Amino acid sequence: MIWPSQSCIMFTSTFFYEGAEFLVRGSLYSKNSSINISTIQQHVDALRCLTPLRSCCRNTHGMTIGNWRFPNGRIVPSSGNKAYVNRGPGSVNLNKISSMEIPSGIYTCEIPDATGTLTKLNTYLYIGQLPGKEITY
Repeated sequence: MIWPSQSCIMFTSTFFYEGAEFLVRGSLYSKNSSINISTIQQHVDALRCLTPLRSCCRNTHGMTIGNWRFPNGRIVPSSGNKAYVNRGPGSVNLNKISSMEIPSGIYTCEIPDATGTLTKLNTYLYIGQLPGKEITY
């Protein structure tokens, strides 16, 4: 399934907006959004999958919670030569190494919701122009 439009809310100083599940480069997106792969980089520019559960996604014992999955269903590793996952308080982050390409398609973030129940959130990552959209000047 391809989502035909972007659902974007501009980021302010608030960490989490209800209904906003993804953060990249200062913009918040809801689930089922379409995001251009070129906006995703590493560290502060990673695609962050958010939860209001601040105790997620890494604990003091080194146990990790939450994953990103490639379009083929494979888990994105915690180290890799194209993409990798790291975790922080309330987020699971998809990092893309800038010079490398990753496949377009539906990526799934598995992360606990506010009650601690594991939830699956999807986003469509695309290369170039959003399918079905024409560039107007």
